[in-house]
Amino acid sequence: MDTAWYIRQLPIFEDIPKSALDELLEGVRDETYDRPTMLYTPNYAPDARVRGVYLVKQGEVNLYHAREGKRFIFETIGPGGVFGNFDPQTNAITHSAEAQAGTRTCFFTSADFVRILATYPSALFKTLGILATRIREYEKRLGERTGDAKEKIINELRRHHERILKPTLTQLFRFEAKKLTHEKLAERTGLNRVTVTRAIRELIAEGIICHDEDRNEITFCTRWLKKQGQDL
Repeated sequence: MDTAWYIRQLPIFEDIPKSALDELLEGVRDETYDRPTMLYTPNYAPDARVRGVYLVKQGEVNLYHAREGKRFIFETIGPGGVFGNFDPQTNAITHSAEAQAGTRTCFFTSADFVRILATYPSALFKTLGILATRIREYEKRLGERTGDAKEKIINELRRHHERILKPTLTQLFRFEAKKLTHEKLAERTGLNRVTVTRAIRELIAEGIICHDEDRNEITFCTRWLKKQGQDL
């Protein structure tokens, strides 16, 4: 499917006339990343046109903050997701974005995106709805950071599991989640590797999570999920 088709599937743009979308698409850039690729950081923007809106067509992009060599991933954007730097009040980039191997995105400029929002109120209201949902999710994650290590790991595994099961825009936008490893859990919970390893061992002993050593993947145990009223 081409870029135009993907963009037209987004609820943000569903009420916008085809002629206006076609004009927007003239400036869209389509990119494919065969290996992990840094899109931007607060100190590094490989492209002068980096300020704008990205749509993930395939794969996933990690948004994170880094300090003293340690990363904290605060959101993973999957197919159909939108992210970027388009705050008209500042030129500052506040976080880092890294596309994983096999990811495809399309990019359009801040000016084009803001013009669409200003012209079509329905697009603005839907964008505000997306932002409100993300704020609620960020607040929930901040609240979870007060728990102990095992609670943080369970919460992150549950979030990962729900992303896989959650229906998206179409079957083409099905979330293709990457496997969770010790390293990824450390980055997403803010815990160090030693603490993560210790907590995982305890959760395995309790029958809550399973570790597939051959695939180096951590998941909920099927039996525990069924006790919780869920299924794989």
